[in-house]
Amino acid sequence: MRRGPVALTVVLVLIFSSAAFAQNDADLKKRVFEAYDALDGVILPPELNRNVAANGIDLSRDNLGEVKKFLESTPDAPLICAALFAGGFGTRSISGVHQLRFAELDLCMSHRPTQEQSEKVRPWVLPPPPSRRESIASTFVPHDFSRFVDGGYSPPPAAPHAWLSGDIPGRDYRKDLQAAFDAEPLLAAYVCYHAGGAPSLDARRRELHSVLMKVCNEFPDAKIEAAFREKNSENARAWLNGLMNGMLDAAAPLSNDLRRQQAQELVQQLPRIAKASTYAFEAGLRIIALVPDDWRGPATVLAYKMQPTYGDRAPVEVTIAWLKDLYAKQIARSADPSPWKRGQRAFLTLTGDLQMARKVAAELAARPDEQHALDVIYLAIIDRALGNRAAYDRLMNDCPAPDAQYLLRFGAPARPVKYCEDVVAEFARAVRDQLGNAPAARQFAQMHVETNRVPSSTLGVMVGPPSDKRETRNDLDDWFSSFVHQEEDAIAKMDKVQREEAGARLNGKIGCMCVNFQEAIELTLLRPWHEGGAAQLIYRAHMDELADPEKETYVRHLLGDFIASRAASGPNANEWKRSLRAFYLFTGDYTRARDFSRELIKTSQPPYAIRDSVLLGLTERLLGNTRPLDEAIANCPGTPAEEIDRHPDEEVLHNGDYCRKILNLDLMRAIYIADEKPVPHAFKEMLAENATKASSFAVREFALEQFTRVDPDAAAALWRGLVDGSNVPEWGKEQAFLQLAKIAEKQKQWNDGIRWIDRYIDATSLPSESFTADAWDAIARQEEVVGGIDETYDLKLRLALGAHDFETARRTIEDLAAHGEPRYVVYVRSGLLKLANAEIDAGKREEPLRILGYVSRSVLSTMTSSLLADSRKRLAGTGEKRELQRENSPWDSQSRKPRRVTQPSPAVSKS
Repeated sequence: MRRGPVALTVVLVLIFSSAAFAQNDADLKKRVFEAYDALDGVILPPELNRNVAANGIDLSRDNLGEVKKFLESTPDAPLICAALFAGGFGTRSISGVHQLRFAELDLCMSHRPTQEQSEKVRPWVLPPPPSRRESIASTFVPHDFSRFVDGGYSPPPAAPHAWLSGDIPGRDYRKDLQAAFDAEPLLAAYVCYHAGGAPSLDARRRELHSVLMKVCNEFPDAKIEAAFREKNSENARAWLNGLMNGMLDAAAPLSNDLRRQQAQELVQQLPRIAKASTYAFEAGLRIIALVPDDWRGPATVLAYKMQPTYGDRAPVEVTIAWLKDLYAKQIARSADPSPWKRGQRAFLTLTGDLQMARKVAAELAARPDEQHALDVIYLAIIDRALGNRAAYDRLMNDCPAPDAQYLLRFGAPARPVKYCEDVVAEFARAVRDQLGNAPAARQFAQMHVETNRVPSSTLGVMVGPPSDKRETRNDLDDWFSSFVHQEEDAIAKMDKVQREEAGARLNGKIGCMCVNFQEAIELTLLRPWHEGGAAQLIYRAHMDELADPEKETYVRHLLGDFIASRAASGPNANEWKRSLRAFYLFTGDYTRARDFSRELIKTSQPPYAIRDSVLLGLTERLLGNTRPLDEAIANCPGTPAEEIDRHPDEEVLHNGDYCRKILNLDLMRAIYIADEKPVPHAFKEMLAENATKASSFAVREFALEQFTRVDPDAAAALWRGLVDGSNVPEWGKEQAFLQLAKIAEKQKQWNDGIRWIDRYIDATSLPSESFTADAWDAIARQEEVVGGIDETYDLKLRLALGAHDFETARRTIEDLAAHGEPRYVVYVRSGLLKLANAEIDAGKREEPLRILGYVSRSVLSTMTSSLLADSRKRLAGTGEKRELQRENSPWDSQSRKPRRVTQPSPAVSKS
């Protein structure tokens, strides 16, 4: 008798517990996002996070102490760290945020979330993609927005506000709503998605909204999908009909000879056009309109449709159905249907309908005319694909005489069968590529292999995927043009805002000279006026073809033609002239760059005026005239207002510093492209001037970095001046220590370099853990993973090995091992092998033998295994014959705290 109340109590507890858990999750999510700044991708204490959101203050590693205290004080730390791990870099570019994020990732290793916690937080940070209804609703535009009131919808035929007033005798809201949705299912997707939650208004609105949500929940998704497909199909067919009708009208007045001539010109262009390009698609349609009997028209259209880059404006299934209808209609209405039947035969074969293709082919082969030989060949090809090998063999044993078009283009074949081989090879390859994995594709593949006695591009159609080969000049032409056409197509689909956003995104990367070739093409097409695009193209051509100077030269030739052709004419010719000026500047043709600068400055207007004046000054200075650059800097107006708006966190520059900044960046680009080759002495003069005369320390420091790359000896004196100089920010001194260490390495002043790098470590408080002797065992058991490393350790190790200071090298490796992070394991092992090699070269035996024995006990990556094998060969080359023994450590280590430099380093030599 007492079990009933107990069961009721359990149910009530479960109900209230579920509600409590839901509330707890909501509270927990709120607390996580009070501390996780998704816009910047970092963790911040809640109060600081609110200040950043309100004021956009600068962030840096200096905030790490606050973050550490906060995480140690909150039980939510694992969940907040789970959000950091799940999220990526933020969408804003606030100063110092990336450095802070990297430091926080390390910090969160002490607050690792469980798998359950990670799975809970991940959907908060990375919400799922929109529902199918939401996606469809985003493409629909209602005809009458007046029927959308307060989150609800008023269906016809009643007036929009009649439902709210209730003045609708004889009408049923649910039935009228259902009728409106049935008549236009896409309206249902739109209304139901935008309806949202129940409105907090009067009872009448809540009543209508309740009915609306019931109808929405019951309305079938299948109806919406069907309507969406039908709408897309109608739009696609209308677009395709518009294209084809225009092309047929253009072809109608042309003679047969002129039609074939124009079609052949298109065919010859196809190998140089990326197959995923709309140029290829429209070229295929134009070939169909000009010469319906040429199979290369439908082959090109269908090949384009199979590319993964193609959008959904005309889906492949709609295009195939449309082509099928096109051939049927044109055959029915043509006085001589033979040309369209030949195109239909090709289309049916390319789409795998071989039985119907064979029927059409047999009809054509039974009618002798000027293309009878081709009709016989195509019938035999289809017969073999259907299993009738005998008909095909008879053809190849008695190949008919070539048709007139073949003779006109290629002349009489050296062997009679070569005519059949050429025709079979090209057509079979096209069908094979189009059918993909279909069973019939194997027959066409075999025919192609058997008959391909000549290069497959002889007949001039590109039916395979765009080649990434860069072995010959033709390969380079195809590779380069494919990038250009693909990016032109992609940009053509963007609106103005999207183009600006894409340009700004890529422009943000050009300072590091780290975009890939495709991104460089995109940047140049989006912002031809900015010299960064041309510089990136030239630099990528150099890096990608580094092993073959001849290829690099030819790619530069392609780049020059690409830019010059657009600078010659067109609405954006002046913008492309600025790109051409940059091309000449960065390829060392300073006279032509100066001539373009003089031409452009005559009509220069914002937003190009500042850049034009700097580029004129730069090119004149390179040719010995200092006055224009001095005037440009003296009259420089400072950071433009629009740039301040775009980058409110960056320093606003005055007193000519903005022009010096532009100059610094262009000199940096030229130095990257030169790649250790000598640069004009004027480069050094301009960088030295900017490094000493700029008002902004950031501009001076950047110029000094570039100066270091071209004249490290002269730059060293300037860096030393920063070490003890007044009004030098701490980060500037830190940079001076690091650069002086690098210069010392170049000068082989190893001990000086070690002292400078130690001062850098002390100044930056480089995070380091206490080293314990048992760390070696942990390192040995860890697998290698890909990850970054602070360059400080690598630089200090190189300096120590250069000085033969093996004790410092060991301590540096121990400092790296102390971190215990998986991403450092590969660098610890490679550092050990470098040390072992240096000790072998120094005549030591026992020490490197023990190091190699320790490294060999671990599971190694392919790269580390190769390095170990090289070290073993090096050791064996000294006459050492002992086998490696399994070692627990590379040497006897003592546990210790991280070493810190607490006093200024001894004076270093100024040599």
